[in-house]
Amino acid sequence: MVSPRKIFLLFALLAGCAADKEPITFGLLYNLSGGQSALDVQSERGAALALAEVNKDGGVLDQAVIKADIKGNTVSNEVHVKTAALLEQHPQTVALIGLSDTDMARAAASAAMAADRVLLTSGATSPKLPEEFPGHLFLACYGDNVQAAAAAEWLYHDAGARRVLVIYDPEFEFTRLIKGYFTERFTELGGTVSNALAVVPASPEISTDNLKEIDAVYLALQTAQIALPAIKRLRLAGLSAPIVGADGFDINDVWATNPQISNVFFTTHGYFGADSPNKKARDFTERYEHVYEGERPTAFAGLGFDAVRLLAHALDNYGSADPAIVADALRQVRDFEGVTGAMDFTDSAVPRKSVTVMKVQNGAAHFLAERIPDSVSAP
Repeated sequence: MVSPRKIFLLFALLAGCAADKEPITFGLLYNLSGGQSALDVQSERGAALALAEVNKDGGVLDQAVIKADIKGNTVSNEVHVKTAALLEQHPQTVALIGLSDTDMARAAASAAMAADRVLLTSGATSPKLPEEFPGHLFLACYGDNVQAAAAAEWLYHDAGARRVLVIYDPEFEFTRLIKGYFTERFTELGGTVSNALAVVPASPEISTDNLKEIDAVYLALQTAQIALPAIKRLRLAGLSAPIVGADGFDINDVWATNPQISNVFFTTHGYFGADSPNKKARDFTERYEHVYEGERPTAFAGLGFDAVRLLAHALDNYGSADPAIVADALRQVRDFEGVTGAMDFTDSAVPRKSVTVMKVQNGAAHFLAERIPDSVSAP
């Protein structure tokens, strides 16, 4: 069994020992501590596994790994500074991969664009980002407009909800975006958003007066840990209706340590349980659990894995590892089959991917459905 730390040491040695060709250097940007680490640690581990497999399979080239530990809950300026420093210290870096937060990805992309490098974000889901950094930012994940539309359609068609309360954190772009995209699609379908309530997630003030009049709550909050106070407040107030969140709810430990929570649903990028209907996902889970000593991957591990494999695939097909051609290489990708779904950059730097709907019950998240929304709001 190889520990995660040994994996990274091994890559440094492999890259240093390659006699017949120079290594391609990917910069990995992940929060290894702090509030975003619940998403980023698994994503980094998925990326490490992909790098190991690319080297073992004799893929593009041996890969050198650079890790930048961007602390969670930090100001965007710090992310920008650390990303710029990474690129200055390692000018051989071909492209950057990582991050699961929109505000952090924006800060990193500004440094990447200044250095004429591409950031392929594994989990920052704002569909607006590529417009801000044309040719320098691509997503390996779906956009927030897609997952919010999927949540709205699932609630309206499958759960039969007609009147929904939206609770959101106004501090972050991610939460503001999914609140807006969800509201737009749900009202298009004929539903009603009874209120859009801005809260401080750590101590949410939620009026319980009209909870009996709503069919569901959409929680536009960053992660499952951050959403726990609001979920508990709603349940203590007597709300038994479905509570729906987004991909930041895809954190196994939170549900395992709160088995009393039920009737909670969330959208995410894939399901990686042993009973997943996706064989690629099942095979990935088996390999991931072997390396990481039984830890079950979430969709963010799959996204980290897919981002590395996608970039390696693009460069291999293009026949060059020149930083100047990374954007063109990604634009040429057609129907890349990842563990989180197919990716195609024909029309956009945001791949159109299916959305997985999960249900939380008895301390675990269970696969419920997979869908591609019928209609998606423009970014």
